[in-house]
Amino acid sequence: MSAELPASKFLRALLLKTELTPSGLFVTLDTEKVKLACVSKGWSLMELARKAELSRPTLAGIMRGQRVRPRTAFKLSDALRRGESLQDGESAVSLVSFPDPKE
Repeated sequence: MSAELPASKFLRALLLKTELTPSGLFVTLDTEKVKLACVSKGWSLMELARKAELSRPTLAGIMRGQRVRPRTAFKLSDALRRGESLQDGESAVSLVSFPDPKE
């Protein structure tokens, strides 16, 4: 059994470019790597969109090389990394741990 990459390393492997603009941070994903990951799992792009909880137009934009917010890129990379569908009621964003502001 192969070791699973941590989410942050998996996401970095898919990144093509990061861009800091006055509107915030945006990333561009390597579409060839996304396609290869889908093929290796036997998924269609529609299945990836469903598992990543992304709309079809959002995924189509990513696959055309449009930049997206890091949160969107994380949802896509996490679905690919986990390689399984989310349980009913589970959100990819809920899996991200944020530091407690009280600590």
